[in-house]
Amino acid sequence: AQQNKGKAGIKKNNNRSRSIERQYSSGSKTSHESSNSNAEYKVDIYVPALAARHIPLFLDYVYGSSLKLTTTTAPPLRYLSNRFDCRDLHKEVSSRFIPRDLELNTAPQYCTIADEFKD
Repeated sequence: AQQNKGKAGIKKNNNRSRSIERQYSSGSKTSHESSNSNAEYKVDIYVPALAARHIPLFLDYVYGSSLKLTTTTAPPLRYLSNRFDCRDLHKEVSSRFIPRDLELNTAPQYCTIADEFKD
């Protein structure tokens, strides 16, 4: 799996995360087709590329893994939790982590990423 600063301290289900990471890290358009070959079920999800790179981390949280929030991971996870109505994660990021982490040296990162997400 691709290593980055935002994945430190995360317990992962390696097979699922690696598969999802390969699927989502290549771009911002994703598709899922039903495993039943007779079905014509398809869902396209459009998210900004920065958020798409954090979908494996988001799914790990949804499926029960604990995660360590960082200045780098908080804004994309905030965006994804809002987009997919994951209220507990959104509250944790928005009401607890970001207010504690926001200071002079982290503010430019938050502003830049918020601008990218139009948030």
